[in-house]
Amino acid sequence: MWCLLNTPPIVKIFMGFQLTIDLKMKLNQTQEWKQFIVAPELGKNSLIIIPYDKHEYIGRYSDAKLMTLTDIRLVANAVEAALQNFAPEYDLDTLKFSVFPQVFIA
Repeated sequence: MWCLLNTPPIVKIFMGFQLTIDLKMKLNQTQEWKQFIVAPELGKNSLIIIPYDKHEYIGRYSDAKLMTLTDIRLVANAVEAALQNFAPEYDLDTLKFSVFPQVFIA
């Protein structure tokens, strides 16, 4: 089956941590997280929650067309710092940082 698209597909790179049950519980216990859910910070540095491969992930999309390993590490540190603001007592070392592409078709 052929399909003509008016706009080309958009590919974005997502970087973040899997939102585990433990992390979700810790986040839901904090007032800062509850405020963030009600009124999320807008901007390229804010965290988002996305579904991917039957799991939820928390992190951010990259706007960069090309990324180095150093760029990915900077984003990992920024996402980790943001999560620590919401749940300072949670040990993020138990989580695995993930990077994956997503294709958006308009």
